[in-house]
Amino acid sequence: MTAVDARFAGGTILVQVDEEYTGDHRVMVRVDMPGHTLHLFRHEARDLANALREAAAEAGDILNRRPEADAA
Repeated sequence: MTAVDARFAGGTILVQVDEEYTGDHRVMVRVDMPGHTLHLFRHEARDLANALREAAAEAGDILNRRPEADAA
């Protein structure tokens, strides 16, 4: 299990493998967020992880942009 502190999301987000969710031997990735639980197939979890990485990189690019670049 992995815990991610996400104070603006309301608290800790837990990510873990859930082998019991479907009851038919399919393994899911479970994401527990304050007020919500999300179950994903492996490919969906990978796609979400990639989307989060891309958004984090874009946010970093925006923060690193020089003020002069915004004026152009």
